[in-house]
Amino acid sequence: MTIDPAHSSAITRHPAATLYDRFFVTALPEVAIVAAHKNVYLGTGEAEHVLRYALKDIPRKTLKLALQNNVKACWTTSFALDHALDVLAMMRLIAYSEAVCQKPLLGDGLLVEKAEECLKREFANDKAPTCAVWRDPVEDVTNFIRGAFTGPTITLPDTAAVRATVQSIQANSAFGGASG
Repeated sequence: MTIDPAHSSAITRHPAATLYDRFFVTALPEVAIVAAHKNVYLGTGEAEHVLRYALKDIPRKTLKLALQNNVKACWTTSFALDHALDVLAMMRLIAYSEAVCQKPLLGDGLLVEKAEECLKREFANDKAPTCAVWRDPVEDVTNFIRGAFTGPTITLPDTAAVRATVQSIQANSAFGGASG
């Protein structure tokens, strides 16, 4: 008879895995709260993916300190979660924009890379992750389409005065008509 390895008592989990699982279960409800504050919609199962992405580079020691309510560790993990939600929102914005422009869809890996690239700061020494509150994606895509297809527009300040003059054209001289 074969023993099912998933139910075997001989297999023990690494302590880092149990720490990660404990932190994951503790932080998972917070993902939806932070996403709501940032105006990022989460579909079914996306909260888990966002949290995994946020925790991918967080050291075990930081997770342990965060579970002990260390302020610096909690700030680090919450900032990582904030950035992961920014990446998700930027991925969606890129996907919507490319679909509207009828470009071929990018794979998940390329889409993540492009989103990270778009979120980078413009200065070389600014390495901090982003922390943004997003507008409605439908409004963003609408503005993108409007800008792509309408061309440049001129917006005048409220204090600007616009003057238009109308000149009359004499029928005889302009169209070569008969005088009478």
